Order: sequence, then C-alpha cells, then structure tokens
Amino acid sequence: MLDLAKLECLEAQATPGPWKENSDPWNGNPLIERDDADPETRRTTPIIRCTTPEWGEEIGYEVEDADVEFICAARSAVPALIQRIRQLEEVAAATARILESNAAHATSLHDLRGRIKIATGNLRRHAEEPSGE
Repeated sequence: MLDLAKLECLEAQATPGPWKENSDPWNGNPLIERDDADPETRRTTPIIRCTTPEWGEEIGYEVEDADVEFICAARSAVPALIQRIRQLEEVAAATARILESNAAHATSLHDLRGRIKIATGNLRRHAEEPSGE
C-alpha cells in the first residue's frame, strides 16, 4: 500500500524543485541540481553529485543518464501525483456513499446494476479529466 502521508512528508523535507540533470563542470560526472540558476552568476544549487574514484573519492558510482533524468522528473511530478491521488480518493469515497444510498432505495437488482454502471462511468470520466495544472 502506498503511504501518501509518508511520501508527502519526504517531499516536503526534500530540496524544493524543480531539479535538472547536468554534468559536473570539473569532471563531467552526472550532477542533479536545483533549476534555480542565478542570472548573474549562473550558479545553481547542487543536490546530488556522482563521483568517480579517479578524482580521489573513496567510492564512486556509475549512474545511468536515464536514472538521473527520472529522479529529476519525479521530483517535480510527485507533488502533483499526490494531489491527484487525494482527489481520486475523494471521488471514490463519494461514489461509495452514493452507491450505498442508492442500494438502500433500489427496487430491484436490475435498478441497482444500472445505478452502479452510471456511477462507475462517472468515476472513470472524472479520473480521466486533467487535473487542471
């Protein structure tokens, strides 16, 4: 099960986004930095620097460019994904309440099936709507 509260806490404690992939100017190694370059100095805020042993580091890691790009994209996407999941949870809860209410008033199984089909269609349409960002 996805723990949204924990994910929200981790996101809130992380360096604010957006992040971008770059190369370390000294050795060309992958670098993740905040996309907040000062217009005058062109300096950015480094987040993660991947090093190699030849530069005097004890431990070096090889990082695939695709992994770095994914980490940067995820930093920006996670807050929006959390918000969208919360919205869909609210819709699912409201749909469940409607179904329960309708079930109490249904005069036949056929009527209940029709109501479920309509509610499910409404839920699908809402889930496919853009989040407005």
